[in-house]
Order: sequence, then C-alpha cells, then structure tokens
Amino acid sequence: MRVWEEAFIEEFRNLLNSLIKNAKVLDSSCGNGIQATALKRNGINVIATDISEEMINLTRTYAQNNNLPFPAKQLSWEQLPYNFEDDFDIVFCYGNSISHSLDKEDMLKNIRSLYKVTKSGGKLVIDTRNWDKVIKDNVRFVTSDVKEYMDKKYIFTYIWSLNGFDENAAVLKYYLLKLSMTKRQNAFLPDWILHHLSMMNLSGDWKIAV
Repeated sequence: MRVWEEAFIEEFRNLLNSLIKNAKVLDSSCGNGIQATALKRNGINVIATDISEEMINLTRTYAQNNNLPFPAKQLSWEQLPYNFEDDFDIVFCYGNSISHSLDKEDMLKNIRSLYKVTKSGGKLVIDTRNWDKVIKDNVRFVTSDVKEYMDKKYIFTYIWSLNGFDENAAVLKYYLLKLSMTKRQNAFLPDWILHHLSMMNLSGDWKIAV
C-alpha cells in the first residue's frame, strides 16, 4: 500500500507543495483510504468522505492501522455543501469516481457540489479514466496485476459493454478474486462516459478555470 500512497503523492507533488500552512484538503471519494492516508502521512490536514459506509469503515481501519487517524465521514457529493462551506484548498475526486454518477445531469450536479466546497482560488481535481482512449481501443476485457491491500492479495477483471460517449458504459461483470480465499465477487457498475472536450466546455460554461 505504501507504493500506491507514494505514487499518488508523486502524481500531485507540485500541487501539494503549493499548499499554504494549515491548508485543508478533502478526499471526496476516499474509497479504501489510501490517498487520504497518504496525504495525512505527508503532514496534510485531510478530511475523507465517501457515499459508502463500507468504504468509510475501510478508510478508518487503514488509517488506524498506520497510526494516522483523520476525520472520515459518510457523505454523498450532494451532501457536501450542507456539511462544509468553501473550506478546502484542494478537493480531490479521485479514482474515476465521478463516472459513477447516475447520468450526465447527476454528474453535473455532483461537480457543482464539489466546486461549492472549494475555496476561492482553490483547486478541484477530478480524475477519470481516459474514456477517449477506452472507446478508441474498444477492449472488452481488462485484468489487473496482483494487488495487495491490508495483507491480502487480489486480482480484478472488468468485462465492458461500451456504448459510446455521453452514454452509460456498463461493467457487465466485475470479478474480484481474493487470492487467499479463492472467492469471486461480482458487481454491476455503471459508468457515465463524458467526452474530455465536453467536460472542458462545461467547465468553461461554469466559469471554472481549467
């Protein structure tokens, strides 16, 4: 996990180095807590949120196991402006999370909520898959290398049904193979694909500097 932490910090090294003293950072899609813990390990004042209670529990466990506790709250993106003001110098929405919005309108609403809790002059970082490349390559099966998390090893496989831009891209099957238990878990995960140019244009419409 430290490798993943270090990779995240290195990816955003210049941005993080620009933070002023006592700056606040929000990880708004904290998942299993790796990115938020990495921020805390580097001395950054971080709050983690996620819509999933299970992910919040994983985040708290991972942070505690590393002796790096920080606030972690179960909140949807829509709930953020009701729990925070424009509090954060950086807001992360990492790991392709925004693509799990219900549809384009829901995605725009979620992005507005993230923008509302970002300070004036702050930075909102939204990370998604390179959908332009995914559509172009049209690869149906994607399998990971062996991943490790909290002393367990995993392999995951996506089986895609790609419908084009501005449409749902269904993950027909998501196989998570826990190597220590040889247990397979399946899930249906819809992704809403937005063309890179469309996202840039929408940002301009909202007067968001990109």
